[in-house]
Amino acid sequence: MFLEPWTDEYELKPGQTCDIVAEGDLSLPLEVEMDANRIVVHCFDSKGAFMRVLSINGESVQP
Repeated sequence: MFLEPWTDEYELKPGQTCDIVAEGDLSLPLEVEMDANRIVVHCFDSKGAFMRVLSINGESVQP
């Protein structure tokens, strides 16, 4: 899984779940692209926006 525009890459195992938290000025909606081998979450043109990935138990996941 990739978070754009930061190009952070997170590896998810089959069946693994996570939460994506977006904070800040989200002037445009998040966009999600999915295909068989990858997920890309876009947060373009949102000044000061920040996204992070949390594991199912609420802990931050590092790229």
